[in-house]
Amino acid sequence: MTETNLAVRPTSPVPHRSRDAVGALFRIESVRLLRHPAVLTGVFFYLALWAYEWGTGALLHRYPILQDEDRYSQVPLLLIAAGAFVGSNLIATRAQRSGVASVTDLFALAPWLRTLAQLLMPLPLAVLSGLLVSVRIAHLAAMPGAVGQPSPLEMATGPLIVLLAGVAGVAVGRLTPMVSVSPLVILGMAVFTLVGTVTLSRPMLKWWGLVAIEDEFEPPLPADLMYRPVAMHLVYLAACAAVCCATALAQSGIRRRVGVTAVGVTTVLAAVAGAAQSVTLPEDIASRRTAAERQPSPQQVCQTVNVVTYCAFPDFEGRIGQWSKVADGVLRHTPPTATENRYVVRQRLLFGTASGGISLSPPLAAWAADDAQAGTPGSVPIGTKWGTDQIGGGAMLSFAGHFAARVVTGDPPTEETALSVCGSRAVVVLWLAATATEETAAALHSLLPRTGGSVVLPLLGSSLALSIGRQEVLMVRSLLDRPADQVSEQVIANWDELTRPETDTERAARLLGTRVQGAVAEGARC
Repeated sequence: MTETNLAVRPTSPVPHRSRDAVGALFRIESVRLLRHPAVLTGVFFYLALWAYEWGTGALLHRYPILQDEDRYSQVPLLLIAAGAFVGSNLIATRAQRSGVASVTDLFALAPWLRTLAQLLMPLPLAVLSGLLVSVRIAHLAAMPGAVGQPSPLEMATGPLIVLLAGVAGVAVGRLTPMVSVSPLVILGMAVFTLVGTVTLSRPMLKWWGLVAIEDEFEPPLPADLMYRPVAMHLVYLAACAAVCCATALAQSGIRRRVGVTAVGVTTVLAAVAGAAQSVTLPEDIASRRTAAERQPSPQQVCQTVNVVTYCAFPDFEGRIGQWSKVADGVLRHTPPTATENRYVVRQRLLFGTASGGISLSPPLAAWAADDAQAGTPGSVPIGTKWGTDQIGGGAMLSFAGHFAARVVTGDPPTEETALSVCGSRAVVVLWLAATATEETAAALHSLLPRTGGSVVLPLLGSSLALSIGRQEVLMVRSLLDRPADQVSEQVIANWDELTRPETDTERAARLLGTRVQGAVAEGARC
């Protein structure tokens, strides 16, 4: 009788079976990560911030600039990224923490293949983050005050950060199963990103963090004048994710030569990409900014609405309808002789600001030369800030005041005229600005408690400003308590005298049926 050999010879794993096993484990682990309490908490707080904006009416005060909003979308996603890091780390160390690591080593699937499946599990969460960003930007783009165009690369940054956090959690879990390490890593990355935020003038620090924050007190810019090396930053983040993947695989039993080579190559790539993104402003961007600041007319599009021509950078063309509401509101309370003139409003940019975000001085001579060359002399400058919140409302009221000053005085802003609107003229200018729209009235009421009684309306946030004294402000406040149409009749009937430079505040009070309140402030110009 022939002896039968029942011994089973070991065979090499079939590649496609390994791929199927990795795919099955990936599906299981990705669902587990999506359901993880840390991830659900991050998503909850992300949605809660959005709901808070909606519930408090903050979104109603927004006039979104989409080339800035795409950047703003990255910071809230750090909440989901933190959840992804914690969740993936706990999943990766589950076997060690539960004491069954020795049992999992008996599985047919090699340890490095199990690690590969776990490195892939943050992908669905990154896709979900991308969908949240897309919905957020689409919602803002649908708002009536939205202008500009979002950058797909900026929108992709947040989801890539979520993916990086997920694979980093797996890598840390492969290096050490200690749960206490996870919060320390999150704290370290938060501090590193914060350091880049508070040192905005140093790109070497700002761009090495997860999110590159800009100085949000600076005025918004057209997209072609912005400089954010976001493409290289994406390469840097992707290289960091590759370093985490290579480290995790090297710690999971992949061939030593392959693991060491992968870690070395990806680390060098991350260092090169990090250095490449941390460069100063290129010369071509700097020259284009100078031209946009001093001679913007060739770059702008113009529209005429009623008796006013508005010129804006193409990204801000949608603002023209909003500007015209304010300008029409100012002209509504003026006589026909005032509307016989043709007015021009031109969007302006200011660079090279001093500390505190205040420009030293706007280049008025260069602006006048640019207006003369464009055939639009005496234009009223307007910036890129706009809205009904504290900052945007201040910009809206400032424009209304400077446009009203142009109507009342007949002169474009200069160093002398911007600082010499006094007496009756000051009363008319501030009243016209405040009654232009409901938003400018609200902006004035919001501004008054934060001042010492006078009102200062900076020209594009610069050191040049319209300054309205305390007596004139008090008179305007009393006029605002009366029906606007009633005051408008008196303003129109006495327009010639009210707009004379020599008409003082007392005379204006008699003409408008009110009285002067308070004493002239000590050291006042008028």
